[in-house]
Amino acid sequence: MRFQNPTILFCFLLFSITKCYAQSDTLFWFAAPKVIKHAPDEAKTLLFRIAASDQDAVVHFSQPANPAFPDTTIFVPASQSSTLNVTPWVEMIENLPHDSIANQGIRIRATAKVSVYYEATDIDDLALNPEIYVLKGQAALGKLFYLPFQDYWSTHSIPQAFTLVATEDNTTVVITPTNDLLNHPANVPFWIELQKGQTYSVKAQASLNYFLSGTKVASNKPVAITIVDDGVSDIGVSTCADQAGDQITPATILGTEYLVVKGFLGSQLERVFITASENNTEVMVNNSLVATLQAGELYRHTSSLSEPSLYISTSEPVYLYHVTGIGCEVGGAQLPGLDCRGSRHVQFTRANRERLFLFLLGEGEVRNSFSVNGVPVNGLDLNLLDGPVGEWYGGWVEIDTNWVSPGQNCTVTNNAGVFQLGMLHGGGASGCRYGYFSDYRELDANLPDRIDTCEVNAINISAPDFEETAYLWNTGDLTTATVADTSGWYWVELNRDNCIDRDSVWVQFDEVAVFETNTLCPGTSFDWRGLTIEAGGQYETNVSGLNADCDTIFYLDVFQFPILKRDTLYKNICQGQEASFGGNTIGETGVYVRTSNVPDSCGYQQLLILEVDPPYLLQEDDTLCPGDTLQFGQEYYTEAGIYQDTLRDEDGCLFINELTLSSPPQPELQARIYPAIGTALGAILVDTILGSNYAFRWSNGAQTSGVNQLQAGTYYLSITDEFACQYIFDFELEEENGFYLPNAFSPNGDGINDVFRFYTALQEYTLLTFQVFDRWGGSVFASTAPRPQWDGMVKGKLGAAGVYTYLVRIELGLERRMLLKGDVMLVR
Repeated sequence: MRFQNPTILFCFLLFSITKCYAQSDTLFWFAAPKVIKHAPDEAKTLLFRIAASDQDAVVHFSQPANPAFPDTTIFVPASQSSTLNVTPWVEMIENLPHDSIANQGIRIRATAKVSVYYEATDIDDLALNPEIYVLKGQAALGKLFYLPFQDYWSTHSIPQAFTLVATEDNTTVVITPTNDLLNHPANVPFWIELQKGQTYSVKAQASLNYFLSGTKVASNKPVAITIVDDGVSDIGVSTCADQAGDQITPATILGTEYLVVKGFLGSQLERVFITASENNTEVMVNNSLVATLQAGELYRHTSSLSEPSLYISTSEPVYLYHVTGIGCEVGGAQLPGLDCRGSRHVQFTRANRERLFLFLLGEGEVRNSFSVNGVPVNGLDLNLLDGPVGEWYGGWVEIDTNWVSPGQNCTVTNNAGVFQLGMLHGGGASGCRYGYFSDYRELDANLPDRIDTCEVNAINISAPDFEETAYLWNTGDLTTATVADTSGWYWVELNRDNCIDRDSVWVQFDEVAVFETNTLCPGTSFDWRGLTIEAGGQYETNVSGLNADCDTIFYLDVFQFPILKRDTLYKNICQGQEASFGGNTIGETGVYVRTSNVPDSCGYQQLLILEVDPPYLLQEDDTLCPGDTLQFGQEYYTEAGIYQDTLRDEDGCLFINELTLSSPPQPELQARIYPAIGTALGAILVDTILGSNYAFRWSNGAQTSGVNQLQAGTYYLSITDEFACQYIFDFELEEENGFYLPNAFSPNGDGINDVFRFYTALQEYTLLTFQVFDRWGGSVFASTAPRPQWDGMVKGKLGAAGVYTYLVRIELGLERRMLLKGDVMLVR
């Protein structure tokens, strides 16, 4: 139940606030999908990107079902990032073949909270089909899922697929597909049995119209699921094909309010896909009812996502899957809900130098309080959308490499309240990475209805650990947990940014517990009630039959004597160098431990954290105008190209300074020159065929692309492009006579000079008036025909011999007009 009560809020603000980092965790499970290479010579790179919060973290990667996997431990300093390249183990990472059980589930454990995402890419060539799969920690684990696939785009003959991993032994999974799978027909449930760390990969029967949206996955124990749409295309540019996918959450983690921020797909074909988790789910888009869905049913936002941001609310929890991108490259992500969800601290690792956009969603004053790596973000263009409660804002901000460099930890904070954060990363012709890093969980105490315990003294009751949240138990405790020592009701209230949740649990003490203690030195072991104890800690085992009602639980508290002395060494070496430690020569990044014996003690231990610095690349861009020379290093360059200068830093490590020098294309012109004719002034009009963003300046001072009202002569045009390169063109404007009228004619029928008309070689003109007047000013002839002629007739009779006056008006275009007037003699 959710409350919004000012009195309760005031009480909670008096208590302490707990702090953690959103969508960070100490435990992750992941099943890696198979990523297709679009060409045989493409290099595929598989990476885990890890970002630490405000504590140092030692992170351990393993495959519990595969002893052959090389367990790996890396050290990530506080507020920094690290990358684990697992490409050498690709055959043990990616899940193939489909419709078979494998031992390739990955478990990640950390000593402090970290955020992790999996990236399939090519670090040497940015144009390989990249995507990220944001790992959602324990929020990804569940027993019921409705898969939120898209059903709009084709996938380059690559069927849609999903992969799941079991987190416990004896896990039964039932799959009900909405379309034909490989070896399994649509709408017919089938089941599989998995042990801890085992995976199962599923793909559609074919790529065309075999969409898997709404497929139901149910299990008796928690699993984690990854969905993948590889080679998504037909979005307006046929040459593009990119991955879209994500690790999804179970149906218990879904929301009912969402904001969607529009990305940068050049074809304007962004889509939002809404999959219901319960029957009779009403879907509202911008507060208008658009659909009523049953569980597993999909609604696709019917038109292109043209709004900068979109507000969606539903009567029951739904999956909201958004496909966006950059240019013609796409990425897909399950979006977190807004209702009582979000984070005040989000961190992730920037992958490379390509464009990086942050999608920011928040309520009220949150939009004015964002910081990135401690630097305030001012002037955000976040669009206002009114929801049922409060005012929601959504928008994006671009983060350049001067702000957050490739491989660096990007930490976004907000001291005004919680927010949701997505990352869109890539290029318009290389590939797109898309995912959300903020907390998907609803503010929910999530206590069980009842706890029956075999303890005799006390037990701990815990609520989820939410960021910036106040806790109040009926016992008076203000942390995430309290101690229950008697049978009865225990309740807790959670408060975060005016969002309040209350839950309660009945605790029943029934059973018997026996407590024992022992000591242990590191590296030794002993047996206890059938268990081999190798490390300090707390252990328990059940013994049946000692109590009539339930088992007796034996607890063992083992104190491990510390190492007499422990030193931690940090060392950085350049790639190609080696370090000596404990008599061994090592040259790879890692954590190394050596232990030696000391009499009458447990010994001496030394820890070495070794970081190998690879050659790094510094990149810069510049522009070279035609005829210019640029110095780079000790060399001078006059042509466009990519140039490198190899140097050593202060530690003696190699680095490469790379300059990309480009020359802008010289503008190509198409000029139309209108000569000066008589009293009509000339004009020069210029169109640029190649390029844009030019500044124009003529020799007469004009700053437009064309000039008119010109006398005959030579005119010069200076064009300056956006790179300050200047180009000079000259034009010759001539003067032409153009029109000739005789001063006499003799209409006597001899075929010589029988009519009065004008002569011209021009083809483009408009005759406005051709008039002839007698000596008293009376009109004797008038015409607007293109080539008029007077045969000397006046009112049906041959006019009298003598002098007549003519008046001719002609339009030459470009607002140029000529007036021709004079006398003509009619001769008998």
